[in-house]
Amino acid sequence: DHYLQQNLDSYDFSFNLLPPTNRLIIPAINLDVPLVESSITTYKDFTETSFDSDLENWVVKYPTTPNPWDWGNAFFFGHTSQEYWKKNPYWTVFRNIPQLKQNDKIQVVWDWVLYEYKVLKTVVVRPRDVHDTYVNFWEEWKEYITLMWCYPIGRIDKRMMIFAERI
Repeated sequence: DHYLQQNLDSYDFSFNLLPPTNRLIIPAINLDVPLVESSITTYKDFTETSFDSDLENWVVKYPTTPNPWDWGNAFFFGHTSQEYWKKNPYWTVFRNIPQLKQNDKIQVVWDWVLYEYKVLKTVVVRPRDVHDTYVNFWEEWKEYITLMWCYPIGRIDKRMMIFAERI
């Protein structure tokens, strides 16, 4: 017992229990899904470009936006519905996200580090207004994330966006 106690006193139990993949976790709607970076590496207009090949894999980080630990606004997007002939469990990943309320928590695991955010605002915009709305949440010394999806469910004529600030 003495030997065991001596070793336990000096043993370091601080190890990382976070998942080995980048994740988006939203406890209020029981969402825990992988995050990937887009295969597109330059700025692309959402009204002119299809990200469907990326969205077949998970929730996607928009190219050229900051990483979660950087100042600015990391931008993630996903689907809420699917065409019936496509078989992909992530086509409806954001279907419950409109239920989020102000101050709900959003967690991002990125490169084995957990970042936590609180919901600030939800807006509905036309696709051509996504960029202008996104840049409204970009301050030099703050960290934001934006989540976006088509709205209403099953349609593509509008986008719903949630803005959250790091806590």
